[in-house]
Amino acid sequence: MFGSRVAVRLGSLLLAVALLGACGAAATESPATPSPTANPDVAFLDAMDAVWSTPYDEAAVAALYAPDATFYNMVANETLTGLKEIQATIKDHAAMDFRATTTSAPIRQDEFVAYFIKFGPDPDTYPGLSVLELKDGMVLNHWVYPTSASPQP
Repeated sequence: MFGSRVAVRLGSLLLAVALLGACGAAATESPATPSPTANPDVAFLDAMDAVWSTPYDEAAVAALYAPDATFYNMVANETLTGLKEIQATIKDHAAMDFRATTTSAPIRQDEFVAYFIKFGPDPDTYPGLSVLELKDGMVLNHWVYPTSASPQP
């Protein structure tokens, strides 16, 4: 029952993202980098980018991800369960000089936040869509989807 509720909400969120992208030309222009005071999710995403882009910081990862968080990496087709697995993966990525950069304003629906990213050893390598399910200010579920079939040149 819970899984289907999450799937329906995630589907609704992804539909909203697609619709917003389709009507982008008709939408009112907004600043390229909204201030964190205008949208508190922006500051959270800045912290996410930092965790995935700077030297490994175990405490910073623990401040963002719940102890029972799950990370669904649809790019590598892997699922990480629990904070320790997520920390180990972020630590491995840091050793590869991995970077993540948010490239859009966050879109929020209830406890879900979606945003576009570029990531990889060179942050322009892979474009993607990142979706977070937050609970009590921490990531409970994190999905990353590729938005391109192959790396960008």
